[in-house]
Amino acid sequence: SVWIGGEFVGGCHEGPKAEAPGIVDLAFSGSLREKLDAAAAAAAEEKEKAAAASRDESAALSASERRFKELRYKFFFKAAVARVPEFGVGVEPAAIAEVDAAPPAAAQP
Repeated sequence: SVWIGGEFVGGCHEGPKAEAPGIVDLAFSGSLREKLDAAAAAAAEEKEKAAAASRDESAALSASERRFKELRYKFFFKAAVARVPEFGVGVEPAAIAEVDAAPPAAAQP
């Protein structure tokens, strides 16, 4: 079972209907490249839309929301580091100091 861009195109050598004849028939008819290019273009467009939505969401966060997320990250990072010795792994103190010293997200460019 082969799918291109969410569309069933059949199997390798054959398919159940004319719209889904299989990869080999699509290749020999010249329509395989068209389907692959269309699927790649649709995927790239969808990826760009998702990236734009993510940028819009980040821009919409208020300074207090960004600060809250930053503090939450620091809290959970420190909690995880505190548990590291239980597993016999060492953590460099510089890593903890680096997280503590990071400027607030609102101050970063």
